[in-house]
Amino acid sequence: MNHATFLNLNDPLVNEIGNFAVNEYNKQVFFSDCPCVIFSCASLNHATFLNLNDPLVNEIGNFAVNEYNKQGNKLKFEKVVDGVSETTSQGTNYRITLSASYGSTSKNYAAIVLDNPIQHIRKLMNFAPIKA
Repeated sequence: MNHATFLNLNDPLVNEIGNFAVNEYNKQVFFSDCPCVIFSCASLNHATFLNLNDPLVNEIGNFAVNEYNKQGNKLKFEKVVDGVSETTSQGTNYRITLSASYGSTSKNYAAIVLDNPIQHIRKLMNFAPIKA
């Protein structure tokens, strides 16, 4: 006969198990879509999935491509495919997968953008092609 027991939600072990479960799940979701090292989801404790219809999300994606193009590249932003945001003490980190084209060839890229509108800071932290 099975017996159910209520858990003490203040027990550190219960929280540790919960964090472990979420981190393992996040690894599966992101690493199956993006094998990029910069999407180390184990470090995302309080990440929120992005609403791809939010104009700010596309603004962040367009910003990432424009900043990357300052290095002599000529990509054209298409859309944000997936991503999460996490609020930190420095602002909001957007970890996105975006689609951009060069000529008639379209590829996916992984980008991290730090955004802090209060301090008027928006910075491209990382940008890399996703290998198929």
